[in-house]
Amino acid sequence: MRLLLDGAAGLLFLSQGKFSHIASILRAHFHFYSRLPLWVYRRARRTAEIDAARVGPPRTDAGRVADSIALHYYLLGHKRYCEVVVEQVRVEPEAVGSN
Repeated sequence: MRLLLDGAAGLLFLSQGKFSHIASILRAHFHFYSRLPLWVYRRARRTAEIDAARVGPPRTDAGRVADSIALHYYLLGHKRYCEVVVEQVRVEPEAVGSN
């Protein structure tokens, strides 16, 4: 989404003749993509550290609602949680105890 908005801003600046603004957008994109491999590596490393330090079973989807609570509250007028009648996310019995 950000790339589309930056592209639209770049076209606007091109039509206005603001080439320095276009250069700033391009510099920001080059900076972001030059650092992307480092961020991906750090995220993978941190995820592995968190998984190694995990004490209990992995988080499950137990108790999660399969639909949007905001949709039910604002658009459908459900004022209480018990009025959310959409079927809940099911948890497989063997997935709960395994780790």
